[in-house]
Amino acid sequence: MFDKGMPNKAGKRTGWRLAGTAAAAAGVAVPLLALSAPAALADGGSASGDGAAPACLTSQLEVTDNGSTAGAGSRYIELRIANTSDDPCTIQGHFDEVRWLRGDGEPLGDPAATTAEAGEPIVIGQGVDAYATVRVPSPGAFDPEECLPEKASLLHLVPPSNQATYDVAFDDVTVCSASGAGTSQISAFRPDSRV
Repeated sequence: MFDKGMPNKAGKRTGWRLAGTAAAAAGVAVPLLALSAPAALADGGSASGDGAAPACLTSQLEVTDNGSTAGAGSRYIELRIANTSDDPCTIQGHFDEVRWLRGDGEPLGDPAATTAEAGEPIVIGQGVDAYATVRVPSPGAFDPEECLPEKASLLHLVPPSNQATYDVAFDDVTVCSASGAGTSQISAFRPDSRV
C-alpha cells in the first residue's frame, strides 16, 4: 500500500512510496511507443471515456510508483494515476511537465521528452485508474563526465492543463544530472497497467 499524497507548503501534492523498495528487477521492457494501446477492463468494459467527465484537477489526483522493469539500457517506471475525489474526471495525453529533482527541489538534467502518441481520453474514478511510464536511461551507458550521475529524490509532475504540481518521492533512482545526457521520456496516459 502507498500513503496518500499530501499537499505541501508550495501547494504541491506529494506521493510517497514505502521505504526500502528494492531496485528494479531485471526483465524485458515493452517499448514506450507500444505502451498506450487502450485495453478492455476485466469486466469487459473499457476504461477509455468519451470525454463527458470534466478534465481532472491536480487536487483530485494521487500519483504513485506502480513498479518498474529494466531492459535495453533503461529502467521503465510505471506511474498509477488515481482519482481520489467522489466525481469522475477525464485525463488525456501526457503530463505537461515531468522532471527529476534533488531532495532540495533543484532540477536534475533536462525535462522528460514525450512520446509521439496522443493517447485517448480516460475517465478515471470509481476503481478505474490511468497509467503512464517513465523511461529512465541508465547513467552507466554514458560517459560519467558527460552524464554526471546523481541520485534523484523526487519526480516532479504537472498534470495536463493544470498549474498545480505533484511530486512523487523515490529512493532508488539515479539519473544524469547534466543537460543533454540521458534524458528521460514519458508515455501518454493509458487505461492498463503493464507491470
